[in-house]
Order: sequence, then structure tokens, then C-alpha cells
Amino acid sequence: MDLEERRPIGSLYVISGSTARRILSGLVISNGIAWDTGRRVFYHIDTPRRKVDAYSYDSSMNIEWLGTAVDFRNENGNPDGMTIDADGNLWVAHWGGGSRVSVHDPERKRKVDEIVFPAKNITSCVFAGGDGLSDLYVTSASSNEPGGDMGGSLFVVHTDYEGSRTFRFRVP
Repeated sequence: MDLEERRPIGSLYVISGSTARRILSGLVISNGIAWDTGRRVFYHIDTPRRKVDAYSYDSSMNIEWLGTAVDFRNENGNPDGMTIDADGNLWVAHWGGGSRVSVHDPERKRKVDEIVFPAKNITSCVFAGGDGLSDLYVTSASSNEPGGDMGGSLFVVHTDYEGSRTFRFRVP
């Protein structure tokens, strides 16, 4: 990643055994990633481009761009970390002024919900507890602004949504 967050020098890799293979290049700040529950589509965020892109993939992780699933041009803040629920909704953290996690239906291309937090920089989220994985854990970063906020806190929110289990893997 370019520390000035301007040049597209980043990449996304797939690790298989002891081999790493680049599947995306030209990224500025490679960020959130999520897989749909049917394991046909994965979603990826390149933060400065202010969108969530969708890709089809096969068992060898050969990918094909399907289009933009979420357009952040009309949202406050920038898309950062992300997770997905059991219904396929994308939960996207807002960095830099968004103070929220927004929930998007990628098939209908519309926002369906949002949760606001007392922190400017929301960094990521994951369903990790509660009945039906309904508890959303949300991370944040300090804004370093005078007066401050609750940035740097870990928030837990009980939702009316069913979470999706995260994928486990082991790097050799």
C-alpha cells in the first residue's frame, strides 16, 4: 500500500499450500472482503475508489469481475472493513466521518439499514456471538481530534439479523 494512499501499487493474493498467486492488482488500499453464503461471489473493497466490487470465482480462485455491488459516492465516510450476514447483506464499516456500519443488499443494490456509533473511524465488523450469530462486533480507531470520541473502542451490538460464519484457514 502506498503510504500516501494515492498510487495503485497494492495487490490481493490467494494462498494455496505454500504458493501465493496474485488475483487483483492496481489496488490503492485493499480492504474489506466477504464471501456470499452460496460461495459463488466474493466482494472486495479498495477504499479510495469508494465502492464494493463483486467477483465470481471457481475452486481454483480464478475470478471474473461482476460489477459494483455497493457505490459509496452518496455515503458519509469511506468503505473500510466488511462482513456478510446469512441473507447475503453486506455490512460495511465507514472510515473517516461515517461513524457507522451500513447494511447493503448487493443484489438489489440498495441500503437496507445502518447502525451509528460514537466514533468517527469505524474500521471493521464481524458477527461473532449471540443466538444465531446475531451479535455484531465492531472495531474503531482513534480520530486524534480535540474533544475526542470513543474511537479505539470495540462495540458489540445485538441485531435482528442472523450472521454468517467466517471462513477458517491455516497458512502453512
